[in-house]
Amino acid sequence: MGENTDVEDAISTKGENSEGEEAAEVNKVVQENNEHASMVSVWQTVWEKISSVWKVAHKSEKELLRIQEEEKKKIAEKHRQEVNKIIYQVEALKNDGKLEEYEKKIIEWLSFDPHNLVLTRKLADLYFSKQEHKKALTLLKKIIEEDPEDHTSLWQIGEIYLSNQDYQTAELLIDKAIDINTENPKYYMSMVEVYYWTDRHLEAVQIMEKVIKLRPENPKYLQILAEIYDELGDEDNAVKYYFRLLETDPGNQKAKKRLNQ
Repeated sequence: MGENTDVEDAISTKGENSEGEEAAEVNKVVQENNEHASMVSVWQTVWEKISSVWKVAHKSEKELLRIQEEEKKKIAEKHRQEVNKIIYQVEALKNDGKLEEYEKKIIEWLSFDPHNLVLTRKLADLYFSKQEHKKALTLLKKIIEEDPEDHTSLWQIGEIYLSNQDYQTAELLIDKAIDINTENPKYYMSMVEVYYWTDRHLEAVQIMEKVIKLRPENPKYLQILAEIYDELGDEDNAVKYYFRLLETDPGNQKAKKRLNQ
């Protein structure tokens, strides 16, 4: 009977100890969970603060970019208005025949705004029209560097080389101008000159036919084509175009004289 009591005490003690360990384990787990939850809470708070700061910074950056963009637009608009004002002033001088003042005003403005292609173009046109080719060429090359598709400048440079009898360079430049703008008869007429002075009369005729299609009523073009056919000994086509010339210019003496032969 004593032995049974010891066994029961032992079992009882074992049960008590087991319950205590379990309780301790539970408490430990609860404590760890609480610590984990606390850490999660801390990291959530930190992340929320970081996110908030990032949003503010991102918003500030976007706002800064927007302000900068608006400032650029304001500056560009102010510059455009100033340029338009200058253009109006120089055009008034040109229309009044005050070409020296016109030239000086453009040069003065270009000293402040050297990359202004509108005014550079006007000054180049002035020099080109006055056959001051050296001055014009410097400006025209500058325009082409800024805008390689400026067909007018390409043609004008080609014309300068043509006047210097550099037919090969002239042909390359004029041909490029025609590729960019196929509707300008002046470009074709320059190519006719290149072909004519390099003894390629048949090619000159082909180009002249294109010019006539562009300007069928232009007496100057009709007369040139009639004369080229005459030089080639093509009587039928020469007569044909002299008749067309008289239709558009009834008083043309050369056409009358030629048709009366």
